[in-house]
Amino acid sequence: MAAGSGAVLTAVAAVVAAWLPVTSAQAADGPVVHIKMRQDKIALPIPPSEVPSQVSWLLHNDGPGVAKDVTISMDLTDVKSWLMVNRKPADDVCTGSTLAEVAEGDTSGGIVNINPKPGTPVGTTGTVIMKGTSSNGTVVSTPVELSVDWPKLTVNNLARWARARC
Repeated sequence: MAAGSGAVLTAVAAVVAAWLPVTSAQAADGPVVHIKMRQDKIALPIPPSEVPSQVSWLLHNDGPGVAKDVTISMDLTDVKSWLMVNRKPADDVCTGSTLAEVAEGDTSGGIVNINPKPGTPVGTTGTVIMKGTSSNGTVVSTPVELSVDWPKLTVNNLARWARARC
């Protein structure tokens, strides 16, 4: 009877293991590349600025080994109705960068210029999903929240000697 219950326990463990979600790092047979955002929440000024806001990232390869043929893209489905990318209306997907190899550790990523379309109401929000592919590994996706807001005025406290006397 002990041998039979051992077989049942093994079968149950196999079913549970197959059912549990697997993380991207566990599922990867090769390198695992993470997209690291410089900002994961970006406020876009309205009216749109002459100098556009930027989505910028770097890549971190946990290994093992070099990730090959890495393409990073932005899923813009949630924001394409009100977003301009590199001064053009957004499509569903924007390819941000393509790299032949990403070595273990940190690697520079890319920058994409963004602005809201003229007339976009203040308070408009949406999410961009940064994602990617690699021919021999996994690229872990990450979200970026965008919101349209009035520009914020920042005032610095001047040193006593620098204050103008009127």
